[in-house]
Amino acid sequence: MKIRLMVLMAVFFLNAQDEFFQPTKSIGGYGELHYNSNVQGDIDATKKLDFHRFIIYYSASFTEAWSFFSEVELEHNFVNDGEGELEL
Repeated sequence: MKIRLMVLMAVFFLNAQDEFFQPTKSIGGYGELHYNSNVQGDIDATKKLDFHRFIIYYSASFTEAWSFFSEVELEHNFVNDGEGELEL
């Protein structure tokens, strides 16, 4: 009788834990952008666009024990007067 009661309680408690878990997914990001333009009289302006940093992330929780977190970060992407450069 005790064994049956313990098995029943174990099944009940294992199922109760799953009821409170809800799988979640999220995507987001943030960044920083700098734009500089220097004008001196009749001299052509020096323009510079710098994506100082850009971060995008993704996370997912599949179960209570399994989850996934990922982040990609790009830093200092320059654009100078129509020319571009990407550094990873």
